[in-house]
Amino acid sequence: MPLNEPSDLGGGRGLYMYGGSEVKMRDGGRLRVQDSSAAESPHLRLYFEKGEHGSPEPHLNLEAVIELRDRLNQAIRAIREDWGDAVVRAAYREVARNRAAEREGEETC
Repeated sequence: MPLNEPSDLGGGRGLYMYGGSEVKMRDGGRLRVQDSSAAESPHLRLYFEKGEHGSPEPHLNLEAVIELRDRLNQAIRAIREDWGDAVVRAAYREVARNRAAEREGEETC
């Protein structure tokens, strides 16, 4: 089943909530993936609202993990469209460098 289109958060700033809605968890908690206006390069914000158990950490079942992954993938595609493929390729290169450094036991940021 296809993911809903991102929903416009309004204000004319071109900010979107990916997947068009929040990810609902079994305990009533909610996660959302949205654009950040506080950056001069592609950044996202992840918002979490506690569920009925009040845990400060999201406790995701597999369905919620899939929903979160799909929204993040949608955001990456939007960044590629808005900022260009070079920005995404550069991010993947940085991820590869960080993972290589982790395998060698170095600190990464």
